[in-house]
Amino acid sequence: MGNMTDKTDKLIASLSEELVEVKPMPHPLKRILPWLVFATAYISIAVALIGLRHDIIDRFADSTYVFEVLLVIGMSMSAAFCSSWLCTPDIRGQNWIVAIPLSLVAVFATLLLTRASLEHYDFPITHWHLCYIGTAVFGFIPAVTIGYLSKKGKTTHPCLMAMMNIISIGGLGYLALRISCASEDFGHIFVYHVMPYALVGVLITLVASRIYRW
Repeated sequence: MGNMTDKTDKLIASLSEELVEVKPMPHPLKRILPWLVFATAYISIAVALIGLRHDIIDRFADSTYVFEVLLVIGMSMSAAFCSSWLCTPDIRGQNWIVAIPLSLVAVFATLLLTRASLEHYDFPITHWHLCYIGTAVFGFIPAVTIGYLSKKGKTTHPCLMAMMNIISIGGLGYLALRISCASEDFGHIFVYHVMPYALVGVLITLVASRIYRW
């Protein structure tokens, strides 16, 4: 009996040695707000260096353009908030939050489809354009930083997490391109402003379970 007690005490002692202090994650708002400030500042500086489109004042007099800009801002910001909530395994019991960015994405997709059906355009698939560089500049650093924050969490929805991150990054990048690139041709916008982020998003979502894991 004494031998069994000694073994039990040793087992408890060995398990206790492996214990480490675990700090609770901050509230999702506290986790994502610094990133939002950083990403906004980064995009603002990048756009300032590249330059605003020459007709920016005229574009903001167009209600459709203003609606598009506000829609993309809402889509990007809500996806970033959703990503922060997804860092916790149970999304803090607020599963409804996912519906907000997804609904805004649906509106954005409808806007693109409407333009595609009403306008005349060509898809410049084989043409190189400086907007590809803008896509990388506007997206890379914010993507790395939000990816780091996401990996610090313990999500149980890796694919949804990846989707929210790419919506957030893609939205910011698209917004920056729309206020720096003067083209209003739908083919140009789709190929150079939308498609790169969409393709990267698909690739990341396919490997999301390997990126965001416990």
